[in-house]
Amino acid sequence: MNKEQDLFKNTSDEDLRNLLQEEFLKRMKKNPQFSMRAFAQILDLDSGHLSRILAGKRGVGSKIRRKMLANLQLDVKTLESLVSLKKKEIDYKTLTIEHFKLISDWYHYAILELTRISEFKSDHKWIAKKLNISVNQVNMAVERLFKLGFMAVDENQNYVDKSGDITTVGNDFTNAAFKNLQKQVLQMGIEAIENTDYSRRSQSSVTYAMNSQDLPEIKKRIREFEKELTAFIERDCERDSVYQLGISFYPLTKLGE
Repeated sequence: MNKEQDLFKNTSDEDLRNLLQEEFLKRMKKNPQFSMRAFAQILDLDSGHLSRILAGKRGVGSKIRRKMLANLQLDVKTLESLVSLKKKEIDYKTLTIEHFKLISDWYHYAILELTRISEFKSDHKWIAKKLNISVNQVNMAVERLFKLGFMAVDENQNYVDKSGDITTVGNDFTNAAFKNLQKQVLQMGIEAIENTDYSRRSQSSVTYAMNSQDLPEIKKRIREFEKELTAFIERDCERDSVYQLGISFYPLTKLGE
């Protein structure tokens, strides 16, 4: 048995399921028309069987593991990261880098906020339509939010946000996951310019000549503004929409050149 086979044998069903979910989403991002049936064909599995595995209703036997290893062409590094993955206590107020990697796509936060609007429905098709994403993306995002403890079900079987005040403010995230999220936020801002009437959005920019030594103070004031705006938005009122705030402040010149 080679190293890949040995590692794959020792990987838990849950980690393999997460790997399948990530791989499926990765392919969907490259091709929005990519389907569960197409993914099942790549894995040489029945689509219903694959759907049950992804839903956690069926385990991953040795035969399926061999097919996954052969058809997904997984490398040793990927498998080692799965085997060595350890569960850590989650800080529900500020996301650590490790857990931020798990929810680097914008729609996780959007789903949490969506639970707070007055017309919210705990229906994955409704959520997908409201956020303009696929039902598969909703399925995987909701499962991840439940696993992390950021979402729960109340006595009426409705989804509720249990995350507390999740924020990345105060953390110098430079990892790929955070960069990916910020790219998505910027891209959605571009799309809003084209597709959303100005009466429903606010987008502006200002160019400054400044002293670069003031940057720490500027960052501090931006954080204070975000907190002040959050306090206003979070006041006791009826909510009917989910909005995205994205702030970018960056140099246009190269220092010292």
